[in-house]
Amino acid sequence: MTLHTQTTSRSSSLAANPVTMLTAEQSNRTRDKLCSRFLPGFAVSLMMLLSACSETASENIESDNPSAAGLAVPTEIINSRAIDLDQVFPQVTLSDGRVIDMTPNNDGTRYTGSIEIAANTQVSIEITWFENFGTTPLTLASLTQTYSIGNTAFSPTVGASEYNKNFDDDNDGFNNLTERNAETNPRDRDSRPNGNGQEPRIDVEIARISPADAPVIDGLGVAYTATAPVLTGEWAAATQNGTAAGDSLYIDNLMIDNGNTQVNSNPFHRWSAMHDGTFLYILIVVDDLSVYQSDSEEAYQDDSIDIFIDGDNSDFTNYGDADDRFFGIPLLELNTTIPNRSDSANARLQSGFGSAPLPEGIEFATGLATGPLSFESPPERHDVYEIKLPLAGFGITPGSPFGLEFQVNDDDDGGERDAAWGWVHPTRVNENIDQSWQDPSILGTAILTN
Repeated sequence: MTLHTQTTSRSSSLAANPVTMLTAEQSNRTRDKLCSRFLPGFAVSLMMLLSACSETASENIESDNPSAAGLAVPTEIINSRAIDLDQVFPQVTLSDGRVIDMTPNNDGTRYTGSIEIAANTQVSIEITWFENFGTTPLTLASLTQTYSIGNTAFSPTVGASEYNKNFDDDNDGFNNLTERNAETNPRDRDSRPNGNGQEPRIDVEIARISPADAPVIDGLGVAYTATAPVLTGEWAAATQNGTAAGDSLYIDNLMIDNGNTQVNSNPFHRWSAMHDGTFLYILIVVDDLSVYQSDSEEAYQDDSIDIFIDGDNSDFTNYGDADDRFFGIPLLELNTTIPNRSDSANARLQSGFGSAPLPEGIEFATGLATGPLSFESPPERHDVYEIKLPLAGFGITPGSPFGLEFQVNDDDDGGERDAAWGWVHPTRVNENIDQSWQDPSILGTAILTN
């Protein structure tokens, strides 16, 4: 069996390191022409046939059972009622960093591929199985084996039990493959297999106040105590910490980095909230060193905030539910240095693509350097966003969990934004990521206290 490569991306989600496809045809080419084939072998035992270049006489190399040849998809994945094999693919990588091009057979249960390997060496081979799930591939299982390559062919066996399946994207104690088999969402901490006895994880409990104590939505009157970033005055009763230890509700997970001067995990931006049973009051404090832009029609390309809400915490992976909403509020009116307010004739409030329609009764006001002093040296005054949302209009019920996320966009030089941070959104690793506007299942989870 002779394999010829044909470079094709297996998944656009892995464009930076694509898994490539290749086609196969039988021939009687000799081993000195093949020069060290790696042939994933028999499907039942996940055998892989390795051969290496040598200076011995030529000989034919063909599969003993061409119809059965191939690296088999692990049985637990094949038997899953939730996983579509058309969305499953392997990545096979050598210890020198080369990726072996793989192609599926007709029913998608086996893959074949080839690569040149020098004779009389050792090589480690990592096999990882992914599923196209949501906006990025989901890791299901992986293993690494080391082989001594001589100058004759041999067939090491890889058993299904040897795969490592301890990949838990949402850190809820259930690995990704277990959650997919149970038809729960492996990227949502509140979605767990039935019978585990756990209530949905709550990231923040938002305090209740009397309507008489509600803040004025004017972009003013926001202050910290003298010794710590603890809100005083009309926002003193707001929730300022999450349920996890050390969670001060910082919007500090760097998602987008297009040349900004700030870094991940620094507490530059922060949110707080409270409710009175009818309205949700939100405060977002942004440390932006008084550098602002308002030149873009798209709100998220300017200095702005994004608010994401899933009213019933349904955790769908796509927008379309009647209470899944997200919207942006710029700091400034378009092409001005005027603070953005809902009572202005030029107010800017932009609903996101795919969001359910926004309800009436949203109020907001921004303040440019009207907020509390930072604790940096020299200190600067923060910008503020004050927002008032009608609970009924967003499908939020006190005592019931709902999805929530806040993000901050920063534009220092006009045009496209330079940076973006999220509260619970994953942090970028080597490349920019921006998922909340496509996938509401990754929002945090909040609850309004009664």
